[in-house]
Amino acid sequence: TQTVELRIDDDVVDEKRLELDGGESATIRFDDIETEDFDPGEYEHGIFTEDDSETAILTVEAAEDLYSIDSCTIIDEPGEYEIVADIDEGAQEYDGLYEDACIWIRSSDVTLESNGYTISGEGEGVGIFVGDPDDDPVENVTINNLLVEEYGTGILLGGDRGWGAEVTLEDVTANNNDEIGVYLFMAAGSVLRNV
Repeated sequence: TQTVELRIDDDVVDEKRLELDGGESATIRFDDIETEDFDPGEYEHGIFTEDDSETAILTVEAAEDLYSIDSCTIIDEPGEYEIVADIDEGAQEYDGLYEDACIWIRSSDVTLESNGYTISGEGEGVGIFVGDPDDDPVENVTINNLLVEEYGTGILLGGDRGWGAEVTLEDVTANNNDEIGVYLFMAAGSVLRNV
């Protein structure tokens, strides 16, 4: 009988007891090891017994921030965003945007996960607008699992002012909007799945 230890930088993070008869072998797994307390960087990790050890380098990367959204807002930084509640607000007036909107995505490299929540308006403006007034195309934007309703336009990708957008919409429903559900203008390369 021996103790098998998992160590990270000489700290024992888990251990298991192993009992074998002569000539036997076994595989031990260390699952669900939390790394959230480790700063990003490289660490030596290894498996240690009384008689032997094997080590390697473990690389811990910084976690991507997941930003929570529970009201109308501007998304102007790349990242992962998550709607965490139904949003029942009329379109907002944002400086630099020619159309009132609830959520304005003006950055590339954005994922908006809506978790099935609903964005509801008051019959005017745009539920979600994707475009940038600096004439830079907004690219690599993904919007998932969303219901947008009761705006003038549910979702506007790009715009008639030359604001290009390349967006993937997946599992998105645009109901009961006064004018248009989903409007693509200057949105070449966009993908709609189950919309």
